[in-house]
Amino acid sequence: MRIRACRVLTAVFAALALSVCLRAQAPVHAQPPIFDASHLHGTSELPAQWLVHAGDDPAYARPDFDDSQWARFDPSTSIATIYGKTRPPIVWYRLRVKIDPAQADLALDDYGIGPAEEIYANGERVIAHGSVVPFVPYSYDAHIIVPIPRRLIASGTLLLAMRVYIPQIAWRNSTEPGYDLDNLSIGPYKTLQHESWLDIIGEHTV
Repeated sequence: MRIRACRVLTAVFAALALSVCLRAQAPVHAQPPIFDASHLHGTSELPAQWLVHAGDDPAYARPDFDDSQWARFDPSTSIATIYGKTRPPIVWYRLRVKIDPAQADLALDDYGIGPAEEIYANGERVIAHGSVVPFVPYSYDAHIIVPIPRRLIASGTLLLAMRVYIPQIAWRNSTEPGYDLDNLSIGPYKTLQHESWLDIIGEHTV
């Protein structure tokens, strides 16, 4: 009996050791980057790390989509450092943004991220700039300012997803194809409008 009990205990300890070992070897996914805009004063660009993935799938816009395997991207650098060799025509970007549910006048300012892109907030398309598929370009220099629906703000968190078309000429000739730090801002709608108007005046000042 003692020998059998020892064998049972040995088997139990071996199983526990194997379980601990397997857990240690399992990949641990880092927490997704979050940009805190809950205490926003005025407007802000979105300088946090984004998650990026080449290819195209409507599921990439969903807030519950598993993006734990996506690459991290610093928008102050160039996306070419990640995809410069493959030059994909479509790249998706995702970022979680913490917001104040009481701030009901938030908006996004898309300043020519690319010749064509779509921006989604919590899975809902809020901006369409040109056409991604089929590709129909629009201007790089237009401010598109769109209010974020109040029902999305009420959640306290926005999952922003951008579907961006990057033409081959941009991969070859641009130092910053796709999204860079100045392309997307968040803030009160009227403030974004005012800043956009000042930009337009400044560009046409001799």
